[in-house]
Amino acid sequence: MSLSIAREYMIDVLVVGAGGAGLRAAIEIAQEGVSVLVVSKELLGAAHTCMAEGGLNVALTEVNPANHPEIHLQDTLAGGAYLNRGSLAHAMAYEAPDRVHDLERFGVIFDRDDHGHIAQRFSGKQTHPHTVFVGDYTGQAIMAALVEQARRLQIGVWSEHFVSTLFKTNGIASGALVIDQHSGELTLVRARAVILCTGGGGRMYSVTTNAASNTADGYALALQIGAELVDMEMIQFHPTGMILPSAMRGKLVTESVRGEGGRLFNRDGERFMERYNPQRLELAGRDEVARAIFSEVQAGRGTDQGGVYLSVAHLPAELIEQRLPTMLTQFLAAGVDIRKAPMQIHPSMHHMMGGIRIDEWGACNVPGLFAAGEVTGGDHGGNRLGGNALASCQVMGKRAAISAAKFAAERLDLPAIDLAQVKRALEILDQYLQKADSPNSGEWPDTAHGVLGQLQTTMWQKVGIMRTESELLAAKEMLDYLNWVSHDELCAASSDPRFNRSWIDCLELRNMVITAQVVVYAALLRQDSRGAHFRRDFPHAMPDWERRNIVVRHDQQGDLVHEIINQSEL
Repeated sequence: MSLSIAREYMIDVLVVGAGGAGLRAAIEIAQEGVSVLVVSKELLGAAHTCMAEGGLNVALTEVNPANHPEIHLQDTLAGGAYLNRGSLAHAMAYEAPDRVHDLERFGVIFDRDDHGHIAQRFSGKQTHPHTVFVGDYTGQAIMAALVEQARRLQIGVWSEHFVSTLFKTNGIASGALVIDQHSGELTLVRARAVILCTGGGGRMYSVTTNAASNTADGYALALQIGAELVDMEMIQFHPTGMILPSAMRGKLVTESVRGEGGRLFNRDGERFMERYNPQRLELAGRDEVARAIFSEVQAGRGTDQGGVYLSVAHLPAELIEQRLPTMLTQFLAAGVDIRKAPMQIHPSMHHMMGGIRIDEWGACNVPGLFAAGEVTGGDHGGNRLGGNALASCQVMGKRAAISAAKFAAERLDLPAIDLAQVKRALEILDQYLQKADSPNSGEWPDTAHGVLGQLQTTMWQKVGIMRTESELLAAKEMLDYLNWVSHDELCAASSDPRFNRSWIDCLELRNMVITAQVVVYAALLRQDSRGAHFRRDFPHAMPDWERRNIVVRHDQQGDLVHEIINQSEL
């Protein structure tokens, strides 16, 4: 079977991804009167944003006059080890109040305090309680409101469609190749501007809080079209993920548990954060708490299952039921009543702080290409504060939309797409189907499932919370091999593109391997411990690396090249 384009579709702005950033961008574009199409590989409303439990950071001076956006900004910069792009962090902190009020207009009902004001609580490394919330299911509430607003505006959404390729015309982003995951039909979408809002790549790791859809697609697409990535070595491990049962290993235990007063203990009953950060204790930065837990387990002070204890049993049961209903239900299903007994937890890969290098309006180095949300780098620096992801999605989703809509309006002619680029893209897609009927199909390492396991194990064991050069070099060697397999040997289970999940698995795996290679490449370059990146062979923050960022791209031969720049040059 030889693939071909079933149809062409023309639009002003193409938004790839329908999470918090993508839907906020689409809403803004529609309100600007510019035509917009959202392509989502999940069902509308099922994006990973739904899994954001803790809340959204914002300085609401009308609630607390002492809590100013400048404080939010300084907390963000300090939390990010000052690797943040200042203009991005500034925009997030100063515009978050307006975006929260937008969400209220869209229908989000945030929790209130006894005076009827929007309630706020602490998250890690905050000097003031910045976090607004809806119980412990804030992301779900935000997504429901954004979906309804998109429907009111009659925004076009293609659910369960996969973007395999981006195109450029005369050096400018000009559209994408889109796969209908049901029919297998291919659509060539021609667009005046493209916004990537594809989320992160947590499924590269064997233990992760991430949804199955977080397969690093946006990073690979950006590299493919010539975009730069920044600080990809900065991988956040959430301190608290479930251990038991094994089917739920890595599932998020929201920071709200610690924000409401949860305490960490080792197997000896010691509140060990008193040793690592006696001032902030459990509300130290996520990187600090994750390393502390890892160190306790490595020192033999962990549980029999290799974790530590997190307890809220000292809190009133009514508070747990009101403020932590999802956690209560989640652990009851695992046989633990957190009102009476501690949870067992261990760090879990959670968020990618690095990503597409953008300016404060979401534009990258490729004209016509914009980005927002977790797929971007810069606003969080070396470590993200809990609650800043949802804030960034809303602020930068709108900002990227404004600049993309303006770019599209000024681009009078709808660009044609080079047929040679299309032909090459079809050949790449077709190769996974053509090999499906070969004698070796279905055997490891030719199937995506087998290769994914190798990738996840490699990243978890070699590119984890603490790293060394020897581990990273071993990871690089394995990834080089997996890259060859994913490009040249991988095949789908069937040659029929209709309802062919394994075909999409091959494409997602390829994206993850490409992205993992960049993570390891940057981690080897940063011979310094800063933010979420900790090198056991370079355990201290090195003065020469202060405020340095690693920018990576593909050269014309497809090899990785880099530039190490001063933060001020971002």
